[in-house]
Amino acid sequence: MNSKVVSRLGTLMWKPHESESLHILLRNLAQTRPSLVLLCLVILTSLLTVWSVPTRGALIQSHSPILIEGNGGFTQQNGVISGNGTASDPYIIEGWAIYSPEGNAIDVRDTDAYFTIRNSIVDSDNPGHPTGCVFDNFVACQKGIFLFNVSNCRIEDLGVSNNELGIVVDRSKSILIEGTIANLNSEGVDVTDSMNITLANNMLSTGFKAFTVENSTEITIKENRFFLGNRIDNQASWISNSTDALFSENTGEIIGMEVISSGKIMISTNNLTFDYSLRISGSLGLTVLGNHFLGSLVLSRSVNTTISANYLVSGGIDVDGFGSYNITPDNLVNGFPLHFHRDCNGVRIEDVQAGQIIIINCDNIRIANVRIGNTSQGVEMFSVRDTAVVNSTLSGNFCGICLSDSKNVTMAGDTVLNNFFGLEDTNSRNVLISHNTVSDNAWFGIYLWGSSQGTVLDNSISGNQEGIRFTVSSAITIEGNTITSNKFGILVDPAQRRLVGHSHNLSFYHNNFLANLWYSATDYGVNNIWDSGYPGGGNFWSDFVGVDNCSGLTQNVCPDSDGIGDTPKLFARTSVDRYPLMKPFAPLVVVTAKYAPNVISLGSVSKYFTVSIQLPLSLGVSKVVLSSIRLNGTIGLAAGSRATVVSLNGAQVLIVRFSMADVKTLFTKSGGYRLFLTGNIVDSFAFRPFEAATVIRVQSG
Repeated sequence: MNSKVVSRLGTLMWKPHESESLHILLRNLAQTRPSLVLLCLVILTSLLTVWSVPTRGALIQSHSPILIEGNGGFTQQNGVISGNGTASDPYIIEGWAIYSPEGNAIDVRDTDAYFTIRNSIVDSDNPGHPTGCVFDNFVACQKGIFLFNVSNCRIEDLGVSNNELGIVVDRSKSILIEGTIANLNSEGVDVTDSMNITLANNMLSTGFKAFTVENSTEITIKENRFFLGNRIDNQASWISNSTDALFSENTGEIIGMEVISSGKIMISTNNLTFDYSLRISGSLGLTVLGNHFLGSLVLSRSVNTTISANYLVSGGIDVDGFGSYNITPDNLVNGFPLHFHRDCNGVRIEDVQAGQIIIINCDNIRIANVRIGNTSQGVEMFSVRDTAVVNSTLSGNFCGICLSDSKNVTMAGDTVLNNFFGLEDTNSRNVLISHNTVSDNAWFGIYLWGSSQGTVLDNSISGNQEGIRFTVSSAITIEGNTITSNKFGILVDPAQRRLVGHSHNLSFYHNNFLANLWYSATDYGVNNIWDSGYPGGGNFWSDFVGVDNCSGLTQNVCPDSDGIGDTPKLFARTSVDRYPLMKPFAPLVVVTAKYAPNVISLGSVSKYFTVSIQLPLSLGVSKVVLSSIRLNGTIGLAAGSRATVVSLNGAQVLIVRFSMADVKTLFTKSGGYRLFLTGNIVDSFAFRPFEAATVIRVQSG
């Protein structure tokens, strides 16, 4: 007998529950005298030696590969030791060790007699590589056991190890595989075009896939134990194009299972692990009940799928907006409730620790002061409108907040850190992302794909692989963000150029780019703008090398510094910030402004319109850049006029003058008009805009 086959006899004949009993006995004995332990081990070794011989058949003996074609092939030469092929007295193939590195070890074709294969070992020591065997030439793969067009077969208490394919059931029916150990085959059990197949109480230690079921019906997979093999290319098992299947009470480790284009599948009370424990796609009428998953459950384009009473750890439920799902409130993620709402209006989820939040096709939703961590998608939203996620903490998830195909959504004041993706949006319109802290996310801090007409405002974005990425997005304003210590600051259409279109009409200004490792910004889009014009200015770049001696639209009024670099900031080959800031941008300051006269006559012959500007006490008027002052964004100070400073109640007031003729161009007739006064304050610390708004009266005459 082959020595490698002999070495596996103990493993085959020692059943799992008996092995656990032995371990318990030995642990208890270890607490007694060593001599007693040694004596018991001698006795147990003797018992094992006796028990390794099958009790229901002959001694384990070496046998050549078996080929049975038709009912007449059940002969003694093909390993049959008893039986007449009836239901009450099936043919028995038992007690064999078959080593077949080239062809199939046991090959049965075109039979309907009842037969049982049991208490044997099938081993090839030739597991093969799945990509070269299964995908390229399935028929030529070496198989431990191959059943083709077979009915009424029972496989029990076998060891099927190190074959390219362990057990293959093809175009067969009424097959039971029970109590079998399938160890490190490239695939454990493959079922195709078959019906009434049961896998029960087996141990499957996979080298590539534990099992596959395709184009089959009436399938039961229950009470099996799965273990990961020692390969690094393990893949998900699957049930594909099949109906009426039960996957129940299975335990252990499995790379994952997929249910593809199948119907009427019950998946219940399993204990399975890995990143994506279960994926369901394109399927109908599935029930997922009472499972324990270490990992995530993924739902895609499936209909009438019910998810109830599952417990998910270090994962969650990932859904799309194209299916019909009933996800009940009794599902838990990391021990906290999963909030699922579909086709709803006015839902409020506030001040809670949640396992996960999923919103589909809803209006007027408010999610506030929520904490979610260590799941797949913290907050998932599809086709929502007029919705807000505010002041919440999303940490340690695959994606903190994921939004898709929505409009009028606000994400504000949130803390989004240590996720893989921070904030992600796909194909939404009018999204406001403001005043969030987005830090230390493994890939994107913020990712906008196909987004339009949105605003990214006053966020702190730091320590991410990519601070903000845009792909085929348009008409978005990115203003006032601090983008610090990311590997890449902002990327616009990296690698997607020429493939899926361009991002366009994006506006970037008043952002601070500080100490980003590789690039502050790259831009492969079209018609994007990197400043707000003059005198509003562009962005602050910590790597900008330039001087500020001049001012003006073309920076040719010298000497007259204005807090803006005299030369542009060039990057990404063709992108340019025409007015790079010399100091970091600081938030807008609201000042007080008084106007004289406060009523303007369209017939007035006054030469000047005077404005008195009072700043907060902490800001000196001497730091105001006079060339930056504008009225309604277009009218500068009167030519040749001089600004004066006076004291008023301990505060300094800056008095400036505009040409009355220029001011009158803002009015077309008598009535009330709103005036906006703007300008910049530049000191040794910051570039800070200011603004004052008031309404004045205009009369004719």
